Amino acid sequence: MFHLGFSYVGLIYLCMLYIPNIIWTKNKPADYEKEVVKENKFLLALERSGEVLVTVLALIFTDFNIDLNRCSSLPILALSFLFMICYELYWIRYFKSTKTLKDFYSPFLGIPVAGASYPVLAFFVLGLYGANAFMLLAVTILGIGHIGIHVQHQKSAVEEKRHCLPIRILKRFGAVIGIVLVIFFIAYFGIRNIRFIKAFAGAKNPVAEDCFVELNGQKQFIRVMGRNQNSPVVVFLHGGPTSPDGMMDYCFMDYLLDDYTYITWDQRGSGRTYYKNKKADPQNETADVEQLLSDLDSLVNYICVRFGQEKVTLFGHSWGTILAARYSLMHPEKIEKTICVGQVVSFLEGDKLAYENALLKAEKAGDKTEEMTKALETYLNTPSLFTISELRSFTGPYNKPEFPEKGFIYGALSPYLGLDDIRWMFLDNADLDKTYGKNSLLYDYVFSDEMKDGMKFYGTDFKVPMYFINGEMDWICPTALAKKYYEEITAPEKAFFEIEGCGHTPQGDKPKEAAEIIRGIEK
Repeated sequence: MFHLGFSYVGLIYLCMLYIPNIIWTKNKPADYEKEVVKENKFLLALERSGEVLVTVLALIFTDFNIDLNRCSSLPILALSFLFMICYELYWIRYFKSTKTLKDFYSPFLGIPVAGASYPVLAFFVLGLYGANAFMLLAVTILGIGHIGIHVQHQKSAVEEKRHCLPIRILKRFGAVIGIVLVIFFIAYFGIRNIRFIKAFAGAKNPVAEDCFVELNGQKQFIRVMGRNQNSPVVVFLHGGPTSPDGMMDYCFMDYLLDDYTYITWDQRGSGRTYYKNKKADPQNETADVEQLLSDLDSLVNYICVRFGQEKVTLFGHSWGTILAARYSLMHPEKIEKTICVGQVVSFLEGDKLAYENALLKAEKAGDKTEEMTKALETYLNTPSLFTISELRSFTGPYNKPEFPEKGFIYGALSPYLGLDDIRWMFLDNADLDKTYGKNSLLYDYVFSDEMKDGMKFYGTDFKVPMYFINGEMDWICPTALAKKYYEEITAPEKAFFEIEGCGHTPQGDKPKEAAEIIRGIEK
């Protein structure tokens, strides 16, 4: 998004746009000049300004180029190019015709005033592919002027057949829907673009890059963001497992871009990394916790070399705290400090505490608790992704934090949201059977005997500074357990921060406050 540079796709489109028009200057339809003098001056001004804006914008953003790292978006680019092909076919038909006004303004493949409509459609969809609100707005200006003038000429010069009332109603309804969609896309991408521009305004040595890096035989997705590439590096380890949320992290990350180069990573078996390696490992048979730790080590080595750093800061959330804690014990020489948000200690003990809190509230409210108690017993006897989800369906309504999670809103309005993120969140990782089926090794590990007592499992003797941030009302990884673990550990420096009223994602619930804590840790 907003990567300045030369767009060869834009150049190709402009050639496809202007070359037929140059040929047309010597093949104008009879009586065309008579229609020109009748053109609406306002529409003409919009057309001319739109042409200039679209031409410039099409050439200066590399986001319009083919990007194999965004394979799921390529069909959008293909649709845009299809509209341009239709535009060329329209011209071929016109040049072979008798070149009358009727030929010039006739529809092609059902699209009215095809000579104006197809390029507008093509460049608008190109703007969607590049997630560029400037292009969408410029094309809208062009479309109002260019298509408006063509419609005006058509009505003046060509006898138009009057359709029956139902057809006229449908056409007007379609026009309204089209206008609403145009406004929606401009507003939606406008919000995303403004967020991105605001984050990097005035930066002198910024980095904003989505890429895949080779980690132990897989190309894995990372996003690198920072206003100064020489800043200390933070590596964010997402939760889940298999719940990458790098597209949402800007909500607090933007407050820290002056202080850090911030890197998010879709772990093996998750999100964009999964889709990149789906053919080779469709069921994620290589994705176990030891492999993820090895991948993390390779990622840290890559980062240190690329950015000239000796150490990095780890920032783990939920499941990511398991990786952060274990890696910090394994490789303290590579870690500047470790920040854990929503520290996992024991899912078993944590959900027992969540049950006890929910039970008290349910009894106080006079609600029935038999099913909740039965769900707890089932979970304790056979802990799994399915039984914990069943238990939380009963305890969750009683354990809501004061500040509800805003992940969906942050994700929907994210400057970094891609089709693969949507696909993963709402298709592949939304269904429990699919989620478990794709990453059974990781989920079996989460509920294994090994993970029942995190204090014994991790160890307590850390050689790096350890910092913990928890939401006061976190009942996914209860704050009481995290505090107990914090009291047991030794580290060169340690601190525990509790954010009032927040649940399991305090960095999203109160992003500014969480960022201030992180910045304070650095100082």
